[in-house]
This record gives sequence, structure tokens and C-alpha cells, in this order.
Amino acid sequence: MKNTNSIFIFAGEQSGDLLGSALVSDIKQAFPHLAIDGVGGKLLRSQGLNSIMDLESFQTMGFINIVKRLPFFFSSFFKIKRYILKTRPVLVILIDYPGFNLRMAKALKKAKFASPIVQYVCPSVWAWGKKRIPLMETYLDSLMTILPFEPALFNREKLCVDYVGHPLSKNKTLLINKDQKEKPETVALFPGSRSHEIQNNLPIMLAALKKIHLDHPHIQFCLVAASEKSLSLIKPILLKYNLDITIKPHNQLQEVLGSSDLALATSGTITLEIAMAEIPTVVIYHVSPLDVFLAKKVFKVNLAFFSLPNIIAKKAIYTELIGPNLTEESLTKALSSLIDKPQLYQQTKKECQLLKKQLDTPQRSSAFHFLQKHYSFLLNKKN
Repeated sequence: MKNTNSIFIFAGEQSGDLLGSALVSDIKQAFPHLAIDGVGGKLLRSQGLNSIMDLESFQTMGFINIVKRLPFFFSSFFKIKRYILKTRPVLVILIDYPGFNLRMAKALKKAKFASPIVQYVCPSVWAWGKKRIPLMETYLDSLMTILPFEPALFNREKLCVDYVGHPLSKNKTLLINKDQKEKPETVALFPGSRSHEIQNNLPIMLAALKKIHLDHPHIQFCLVAASEKSLSLIKPILLKYNLDITIKPHNQLQEVLGSSDLALATSGTITLEIAMAEIPTVVIYHVSPLDVFLAKKVFKVNLAFFSLPNIIAKKAIYTELIGPNLTEESLTKALSSLIDKPQLYQQTKKECQLLKKQLDTPQRSSAFHFLQKHYSFLLNKKN
């Protein structure tokens, strides 16, 4: 029997839980009769999600750990598929988590599931996995992207796709350091959240900062720890370099961004958040020669840039140092340039401001307005 007043939403990661909770909040206000079923975390559950499985069960990092948990993923996949086919919601919304979600979309369509399936957050097909594009055009009904250049990658006659804005572009609480200084006085460090990122990138960050400190003793350093677990990895490394560095927890990130003049960051989503705070930055990422070989030869990664601000802007807003280009000398030089060249420093800030305008373009929709525009006839249905 078809359940005409429910939607199904799947979020397998914390970022998806955040995106999903904001979307569900809007949906519930506009369509209070709708039941919301699915998989989510604390934020989605707080919005009234009837969670058939908890998001926390799906959080797995690393290839080996994923292999170990394959029985769980297989059983969960079929449990969710059976639930959707049994309850037949009017709309299915799959958030990020593309390896799982695109397989789910394909399985549902092959099982003759008739309701629309919407993917929220585009897989990084512009970096690798371009073979996913025809699969997405075949088995998805709609795609909501959070990067402005992504819709152009798809045939819009085959797939309804639109840019709905990046969540960081809507962050009205973001603090920006308005104190104009002749030279940077505070450098913020973001060594990453995963253990291998911290172990591989933090030592070279600190080695470069020791040299910076010798030439610029007035500069203060502040490090943001992503979690208690990462802090336990960070502290022993800091002890080896004898630098005066203030450590801040992740829940004080906004305050750090609002008081920093310069940043040194491991590549990741954090680089875009730093750019939204208009902070000139050097972005690094340690990769082994084997990783470089696999990326180029096996996964066919072919990118002009690897940090999100540069990818979105399609130019080098931030200096990027990766693989063999990342040395203590090259990093020290890149940081020194931003400290000693006021014109370069100010130009980088201006580029960040232009990037913000690019992300917050008036042409963009929002996830809720996208669904309202294309699927209100379904969402309005009542038993």
C-alpha cells in the first residue's frame, strides 16, 4: 500500500545530517502533514525523523575498515531498499555518501520504484569517477549541487540539476577579522582531523613556523584541534618543536577565524571555510609517491588545483603545496611571501571576497525551494 504522506531521507555522515536537518525543518514548516522516515543522526532526529537506522552506524573511515564492515553495509542496503519499496514514499532524498546512495538509486529504479529520487550533494565527478555521470543521469530524477560549476557537467535534458548553494555561503554567524594591519600578526593552523593527516602534515607545518618565528618573532600562532582524539595526536608533536602555540577546540573555530590574519591548512573543507572568512592561506597536503601514482594512473585524477577555493574559482587564490612540492623550504617561502608582501596579502583577501560572491550568486536556489518548485504536487498530497 502506498504511503502518500511520507518522504524518505538518507544521511550517512555528519555533514549530511547537518544539511538534511535544515532541509527537513523547512519541509515540516511548509508541509506539516508529511511524515519523515529514513536514516540520520541527532540533528535529523531532532527534526522529527523516524530513523529506521542511526547515522552513527554508517561512519567508517579507511579502505580496510570498510572491507571489514562489508556484511553490515550489505545487510543495511537491503534493509533500507525493502523499507522504501514497502512504504513507497512520495519522494526519496539521498544526501552525499555517493558510493552507497547511487547504488541505492539504481536498485530502486530497477525494482520499478516510481517516485522521484533526488541526490543532494554531487559526487566529485569533476575530479575522478566521471563514469558516474551517465549512471546518475539514468537512475536519478534530480540532483542538487553545492558547488556552482557542477550543473554544467550534466545533460539537463536527462537530469534535472541545479546549484542550491554551499552551506558555508549561508553561514551568517561567520566572523571576519576587520582589523586592518600592515602585516599579519596571528597565524592559524589547521592540521586536519584524521590521524594520518596530522602525523604527515603537522611536523612540516611546525618546522616552517620555527623559521617564520625567527624572522617574525611578533607573530602569534593558534592551532584548532578537530576533536579530543586529534588533540591526543597533536600534543606530542608540538612538544618536539618548542613553539608557543595556543590550542583551541573545534567549537571555538569561529572565534579563531575572526581573530586570525593568516592560515596554514591541510587541504579539506576547512579551506573553503577559511576563504569565507577572507583569510589568506597556504594549503598543503602530504602524499606519498605511491599515492601520487595511484591518483594519476589508477583513479585518473587530473586536477589543476586540489583545494576547494581554487577549484571553485578556477584559479590560484591560495598557494598549494602537495606531494614533492611540499618541503620545509617551499612552505616557509610561501608563508613569508604573504607576510612580507602587503600587496599579495591584500590581493588574496580580495580574491576571497570575490569567491564569496561567486558562491552566493542570486541565481542559486536553495534545497527547499528546489524541491518546492519541482515536487510540490507530490509533497502536497494527503491521505
